[in-house]
Amino acid sequence: MMSVTLRAGGAALLALLAVLTSQPDRTQAPPIGIIDFYGLRTVSPQPLRQALRIREGDVVPDSLDETRARLEALPGVNQARLTAVCCETGKTIVYVGIKENSASFIPFRPAPQGAVRLPDEVMKLEDSFSDALWKAVQRGDAGEDDSRGHSLSHDPEARALQERFIEYAGRNLDLPRAVLHDSSSAVHRAVAAQIIGYAPNKRDVVNDLADAMRDPDAGVRNNAMRALALIARFAQSHAGLDADFPSQVFVDLLSSIEWTDRNKSAMALIGLTEKRDPELFLRLRRSSIPSLAEMARWRNPGHAYAPFLIMARVAGLSEEDIQTAWNASPHELAVGRLLAKLESQPVAGQLRVDAKGIEQVWIPAGSFSMGTDPATLARLKATNPPAFVQREFALEEPLHEVRITRGYWIDKYEVTQKAFQAFVESGGYHDRAYWSEAGWEWLRRQSVGRLPRLCGMNGSDKPAVCVTWFEAEAYARWRGARLPTEAEWEYAARGPKSLLYPWGNDFDAGLCNVVGSSGLAPVGSYPAGASWVGANDMAGNAMEWVQDWLDQYGAEPVVDPRGPLTGKVKVEKGGWWGAPALTARSAYRHFEDPPEYGDHHIGFRVVSSPITP
Repeated sequence: MMSVTLRAGGAALLALLAVLTSQPDRTQAPPIGIIDFYGLRTVSPQPLRQALRIREGDVVPDSLDETRARLEALPGVNQARLTAVCCETGKTIVYVGIKENSASFIPFRPAPQGAVRLPDEVMKLEDSFSDALWKAVQRGDAGEDDSRGHSLSHDPEARALQERFIEYAGRNLDLPRAVLHDSSSAVHRAVAAQIIGYAPNKRDVVNDLADAMRDPDAGVRNNAMRALALIARFAQSHAGLDADFPSQVFVDLLSSIEWTDRNKSAMALIGLTEKRDPELFLRLRRSSIPSLAEMARWRNPGHAYAPFLIMARVAGLSEEDIQTAWNASPHELAVGRLLAKLESQPVAGQLRVDAKGIEQVWIPAGSFSMGTDPATLARLKATNPPAFVQREFALEEPLHEVRITRGYWIDKYEVTQKAFQAFVESGGYHDRAYWSEAGWEWLRRQSVGRLPRLCGMNGSDKPAVCVTWFEAEAYARWRGARLPTEAEWEYAARGPKSLLYPWGNDFDAGLCNVVGSSGLAPVGSYPAGASWVGANDMAGNAMEWVQDWLDQYGAEPVVDPRGPLTGKVKVEKGGWWGAPALTARSAYRHFEDPPEYGDHHIGFRVVSSPITP
């Protein structure tokens, strides 16, 4: 049966659920009542259900390792997690978490290697507590008192054992801290996190627990989150505790592949969002709305309510309106309305998932300086760059002001080979509706069965390269989108501060796939090099087609420039793998290639807001 180590989950049982364990003295779990998925963006649930080979009504198998292996063998799936949760409705719920190939990794700390351990009597105390708590849950007595910033069970036997945790934490925190940070044993680290949560001075242990939420072991994170969430709730009514509370780690773990990470983070954020802090809401908008939406659609109301509540608060609903929305509509409709409201009033960097399952970020209207000034160009020329770069410098001048009057959604990542293949498999190369007149004429001259050309750089999560401008345009139309104008692309990369690179004004080879690279990297491999709105790989990896024909800039300010109506070559932006650092500048313009050209260094991304004619 799917298990979470009991020592890592004792306190978690107080949250009115029990994660099933494989211990022989525990009652056989009831049959499966619900199977729900999360983490899906481009992967369809249908092949996942087929690979599961378990259905509602079945009994949870003794081992889910083979099931996980089948899921991870599916195209587009990098990792899979299965969690069986029992038993609010008399049925087991199986949650299937998927990390797609193109999804970003949460940066957990390396596993510690130290030999330090907790005493045997402490580990036996935790075993006794877990047993007592399990019995209480079976009797329907899982209530707790958290008014002191830690859990105290309503069950007398379990509570008496917790009082011993409090006594131990009050006289000796040094050893649990050392175990939490340095022990190679995840079981001991998990128990240490639980004990530290009982410390008399909560402020002193906040950073310890926040650090433990980056532990590579899910059980350790579970206990640390549980303890920190209780402290967060306690902090709401105790001055001085919430001033620097580390809420970001809860925001990050909303996108974890582990169900316990997501569930505990959502529960903690109920309290953390109660005061409706604008900065916290901004961070949630920029990274967590798709995750919250899929969690709010879970069919178990007890698990769906916390993410729904957080979403609704971020969307600006009053507490009364939130309850009305929750009670008045099926969850799917209510979540859809919240998403529509959030997308109708987006903020810079807000994340969404479009109709094809592709993540996009919001670029608000604004102004920036486009191109390069003479002093910067003189400094760059003094570095003796390659001849083709020197030739292209001329069309980066003059520096001029550009105003973008309408916001737009732009792909967070370059279009991947997997995403482009979906266009191919949908018949995109045979549907005239997606092609411009010139593109269709080009296509008629090709051997369609040999398209697209992949240039030998296969990898479903790598950029789709070797596609021509015509193919990129057709894909964009299939997405209900278009290629960005050069001004839109450059604004998304450098922002209102008109930075030289997406991350700042100084080149850093560790933030992009440019200098010294031998090939494409999976999209999102350099998250620290993202632009001001969170768009990844706008410097390096693949250079990107934009909508514009090449022209010479003028010196006067312009509004929503679109380039000339005709031309011979299309502009490409962003530099590419193995190219000189100078090409990674956001102002760089590559202009050698006509729209029928494709090569191993050219990819693209799309925007979803149409240009007003």
